[in-house]
Amino acid sequence: MFCMHCGKEIADDARFCESCGASVETRDSAQAAAPRSPGPPPVPTPPGGDGGYGGYGAPPPPKRNRTGLWIGIAVAVAIVVAAAAAIPLLLLGGDDDSTTVVTGVTTTTSTAGAETTTTAPVGSSTTAAVSTSTSSPAVAVGPAGDSEGAWVAVPIPELPVDALVMSAAVSEEALLIRTMREDEYWLYGYLFDTGTLVELPIGAAQCWGEDLDGLLAVWWEGDFDQDTYEPYNDHVIAYLLPNGPRVQVTDDDRDPFYPQVAGSRITWTEAEPWETNPEEYSDQRIYAVDMDAAGRPAGEPLQLVSTATAFTFGDSVWTYSLSASHLTWENDAPHGVFETGSYMLDLADDSMPRKLGRESWRASLFGDIVVYWDEVLMMMDLTTMATHTIDINGDFATAGPTYAAYFRSRETGENASYEILTRGYTTGLEHVLATTTVVPYFSPAIATSATRVTAVIDDALHLFEWRGPDW
Repeated sequence: MFCMHCGKEIADDARFCESCGASVETRDSAQAAAPRSPGPPPVPTPPGGDGGYGGYGAPPPPKRNRTGLWIGIAVAVAIVVAAAAAIPLLLLGGDDDSTTVVTGVTTTTSTAGAETTTTAPVGSSTTAAVSTSTSSPAVAVGPAGDSEGAWVAVPIPELPVDALVMSAAVSEEALLIRTMREDEYWLYGYLFDTGTLVELPIGAAQCWGEDLDGLLAVWWEGDFDQDTYEPYNDHVIAYLLPNGPRVQVTDDDRDPFYPQVAGSRITWTEAEPWETNPEEYSDQRIYAVDMDAAGRPAGEPLQLVSTATAFTFGDSVWTYSLSASHLTWENDAPHGVFETGSYMLDLADDSMPRKLGRESWRASLFGDIVVYWDEVLMMMDLTTMATHTIDINGDFATAGPTYAAYFRSRETGENASYEILTRGYTTGLEHVLATTTVVPYFSPAIATSATRVTAVIDDALHLFEWRGPDW
């Protein structure tokens, strides 16, 4: 199909032309009103066509939970999920892998971006205590991370003693935990209301990219040819906790990767070398399908983004994020009307995607809130388009509905450490949950829900729940 406004080739199911920005509805209306006269079509603009990567690299570290995704693409056309390259936090990294979980929550009421904080002493009202309950608090509380209260460390489900925790996703109803045991991947779901731990059925040797919304879990699974490391038997799988069914979301003829779920919608990526510069860039495409009440695809996949360029050299990365209302993704090379940086698409209409900030990266969505790095850590309310700075030293953020959870570098002499903390969008209140010397680039992503935060630190899973002042 070709755009009636600029003549460039576009996908049959594209929502907008990535060369001139015309929406599908506008294009269709113009086509109906003034059909193209007979004659040869214009020369198409690459990239185009279907297909996947020529090969995949070693299994990636974990992806960002639900509200974001770190996809690292290595030089040998390999894919490694990590975090963004060439950032100040990475340059400060040390070799010590030690981690400290903070027993006193650091809290400040200073404005966003301020560097001075006060650490509450152990035993004070802001101490991160350990609760013996796994249920949600009974007392009414204000907005999590953005009102009077505290994040409280709570017990986590007991996993097999030889299970190495790789990553986790969290919702208000459940945890989704990916582990490595005996050189095999294992997925577990944990139901908060019943305290039940269940094992999820993996149908291939490799598994990663797990995500969770409510009780609907998704993940990628597949096998790799040992000689070429080409993927086969690879699919996106959906599973409704606690008992399924296990549903194959993608057909056998697709090469999907990195699923995300928001509400009843599941997205994934498919890619091939970018025809404009196949040696340095891949062409990422984002597809979506809606699930019915039984947890099965309700129709054919829809292509939401037909071209998103991703740099493939070194430890460079590419990021996209899904919420029920919006989609964000990165462009690593200009094409058509799109410059480098992150873009946002409103899934409720066919308007042109909007660029976030000047040249932003690592965007993370939660509903109508997006947080991203644009020289400093920023947030935007997508209902009003209002923005403000969260933290001048923050990065690798995961958005929550009322707070951002992220990493912040702290350098003392020749030593560097990194705080894992939250900061409220309205009040600017911050709570430090833990500190580590592991560079965020190599750390599993923080996962968020409305009132829960989980982080994997030194292969151990830590879960925090929001409590009001009277808990």
